[in-house]
Amino acid sequence: MYGTIPDGRTAACPIPSSLDRSRSATTAVSTIGQDMAKAPKTEHSELAGEFTDDGITVLVDIYRPAGTQGDWTLEVITEEDDVTTWEEPFPTDREAFDEFLATVERDGIRSFFGEPEPNPAVH
Repeated sequence: MYGTIPDGRTAACPIPSSLDRSRSATTAVSTIGQDMAKAPKTEHSELAGEFTDDGITVLVDIYRPAGTQGDWTLEVITEEDDVTTWEEPFPTDREAFDEFLATVERDGIRSFFGEPEPNPAVH
């Protein structure tokens, strides 16, 4: 399901399963003679999903530990796998999404992309 932001941008509401990734979960580690550790489960907000502005699409991931009423973490993941994670969590998923929208409005969607690699010197 897609929602339309008043100025015409679109935001997808839930994360498609093919894009569902939990960056906060630790990778399961297997050691000889021990069971594989399980990554913590996360609950994703209905506000999480793809967001397109100015022809650029990013994945907005808003999540918290599953089964809790804990604060929400906000991450933005670009097509090049640049990840921007807010250091402070948000009391509600709506506050996290509003902060994302404010950042796009203030800094532009391109602000989530890493620095371009410098051009090689030509001699």
